[in-house]
Amino acid sequence: MDNEIKTVILVGASGNAGRTILTTFLSTSPFTLSILTRPSSTSTFPPNVRIVKTPWSHSLEAPLSAQKKLIDAAIAASVKRFIPSEFGSNSADVRVPDWVPFLKEKREIVEYLREKEKQSHRLSWSALITGPFFDWCLLVGFFGFDLRTKTATLIDGGAPHLSATNLRQVGLALISILKNPTQTANQYLYISGFETSQREILAVLEKLTDEKWTVKNVSSEELVARGQGLVQKGDFSGFGMLVQAGIFGKMGLGDNRGMGYANEVLGLEKEDLEKTVKTVLGGKLVGQE
Repeated sequence: MDNEIKTVILVGASGNAGRTILTTFLSTSPFTLSILTRPSSTSTFPPNVRIVKTPWSHSLEAPLSAQKKLIDAAIAASVKRFIPSEFGSNSADVRVPDWVPFLKEKREIVEYLREKEKQSHRLSWSALITGPFFDWCLLVGFFGFDLRTKTATLIDGGAPHLSATNLRQVGLALISILKNPTQTANQYLYISGFETSQREILAVLEKLTDEKWTVKNVSSEELVARGQGLVQKGDFSGFGMLVQAGIFGKMGLGDNRGMGYANEVLGLEKEDLEKTVKTVLGGKLVGQE
């Protein structure tokens, strides 16, 4: 088949998401895989993977200019499918980039791909929206749960719903997109491992640890004020607070249930919340048990 994809090049394979995605591709996919890195990179990879060194950014959070260069290079090389750096919040929702300004670049990249799609009969694209990486975010404390002190910080009472996906499932989704190029071309694709809430996650944590956790409460308005204050001072950790307020807060920016999930099209099963939390409590990500 003319649109069949056989070779894949992965950008950002040494990052938090990239390492798990690389492992999933190597263990599960049928593709011949190469990795794109910067010339100065000291990251190590399995010996059977081809490494291509370039001066472009190696991050899955690659800035706007770097991704445009990659898209232009992909077109010049007759690449069939380009998957931009999404893998998170629903940047297609106009409220999201207004809430978290750096996500505007993600929207711009998709618009750039739409323009190039019209000009090129060969290049197609898929933008994968996963929600937060559930297992990784829980492990590092981004979801407001300190696993060491058993303390939970709930935003707006912890009730708003959240769509999220484990990192390994993200890798499986990418593989399925590339194995089904016709069905997945030139569109946003939404997946979800869970629809949950901070309150539900807390209940699972208390069950598995057999202990009552200390609970703190914060409003999304308070979190936004703190985040904006930090950003204005040049401390970009404040962006994390804006993301937290958006996805966990009462605005519901983390709830993708109304977008129509592509789980069935991509052959992805729903994930088990309690099993995932148990794995994370053991200090591991799903698929690395």
